[in-house]
Amino acid sequence: RVMVAYAYFNGTTGQKIGHLGYDGDQPAMIPADLEAPYLIGLVHTLLCSSEGSRVAGVIPPLEAFGAGGAPQFGLEPDTSIIFVADIIEVQPPPAAPLDRIDGELIAAPEGYPEITYQESGQPEVVIPDGTVPTSYQVATVVAGEGATVYDGAEVIVHYTGINWNTKTQFDSSWDRGEPSSFSTNQVIPGFKDGLVGHTVGSRVLIIIPPALGYGPRGGTPDGRIGPTDTIFFVVDILGIR
Repeated sequence: RVMVAYAYFNGTTGQKIGHLGYDGDQPAMIPADLEAPYLIGLVHTLLCSSEGSRVAGVIPPLEAFGAGGAPQFGLEPDTSIIFVADIIEVQPPPAAPLDRIDGELIAAPEGYPEITYQESGQPEVVIPDGTVPTSYQVATVVAGEGATVYDGAEVIVHYTGINWNTKTQFDSSWDRGEPSSFSTNQVIPGFKDGLVGHTVGSRVLIIIPPALGYGPRGGTPDGRIGPTDTIFFVVDILGIR
């Protein structure tokens, strides 16, 4: 898999079609697989490129969107695509997930909950008294050295979630006895943003205000999280698929 920032243009008119990875956008993680139905002409180029390179090329119609073109982008069946791509990172095939986090633990920033860890790694969280935070915050307390979690990745994690307002736990994979696996596109925005860009082997602490959590949903159906509640997660990133 290759992490790229790229822009692409109509090969006939020169009009910009779109871009990813620039102007604050998340880069794209593209499978370097000739069998994958993703702009195969771009994949051909990625297979011949090295990390840190900037490449430019032309994708002929049949190696872009196929014989039908892409009318939504103004591309007729016989229109090529011009692209410029920055090769940010080349990732090897995913390694087997970790059994547990094993790295140097650093102190959480001031204002975060007090956390102790059992021998297994399961956290015990004590929410402080005082004002409930209303801003989104992420802290890395163990920095892993594995692959980077990309937008859309399927992650394997151990986590515990606490309602900051009520100081009660509402969910924990530890209590179920095994890590959880899901796509970063299947979770609330604050949880996703706390994982994307971090590395396997990391432990992250995430403070999520209601706007990035369950506030827009009106809370959770079971009532454990209200529409105005801030939530807190301790997450061990064990692997990606």
